[in-house]
Amino acid sequence: HLRNAKAVYDAIAEEARDQELEGVEVREFECLGACDMAPMASVDGRYVGPLTEDDAHELVAAVTENREVLPGRGLVDA
Repeated sequence: HLRNAKAVYDAIAEEARDQELEGVEVREFECLGACDMAPMASVDGRYVGPLTEDDAHELVAAVTENREVLPGRGLVDA
């Protein structure tokens, strides 16, 4: 909430509609337990972040194209 997560979620949800993302559920969560990289998302169990509204297009495109979402910005990416 303090890091503009609602606006990021809204941007991702809108982008998912715009790109007609099918078969994927976009949901809000109160906490994913990794505040140091908030706001963040869990994509197929991989945590990515911190996110901004500007990341929405690339995030949804990567999911649509079955590519890694935001390489180098995952919790365990090194």
